Amino acid sequence: MTQITDRDSFLKAMAPLREATFTGADLVYDEEAREMTLALTREDRATGRQGLLPGRRKNSWLRTVIHVRRIVSYRQSLASGPDEVYVLDRAEVGRGGQEVAFYFRPGDRAVMDVEHIEARVEDAGRATAPPRKPVIVNPVVAKEKARRP
Repeated sequence: MTQITDRDSFLKAMAPLREATFTGADLVYDEEAREMTLALTREDRATGRQGLLPGRRKNSWLRTVIHVRRIVSYRQSLASGPDEVYVLDRAEVGRGGQEVAFYFRPGDRAVMDVEHIEARVEDAGRATAPPRKPVIVNPVVAKEKARRP
């Protein structure tokens, strides 16, 4: 488990999680506790084992959980709902450490104002099943297809 209390450590901890996937149900905000929890599934690139065929790797997957605490206000946008798969695109810290933002593809996000950065990343090495493939649809293309007869 990694405790994070500053911008640089937060961004460094988030960098390897880029491209990790989660379902909408894996993103939980507890208003009473003022904590957001995000459970991600990511490929374990460090310990990928060789597969049965020469030159082919057998992928292994890890579950990583991010907790952000001391949230003052919270805004979330998940357009496709709790059962769909999302991809973590990036994390950002703004306003001198007073704002933490997670951006997901295809254009969703979770943005929170915090008293100060206080986060914890649990990567207990828990192996998990491979994630479902996300269905990423460009909203402009989807709208055009819906208008066609």
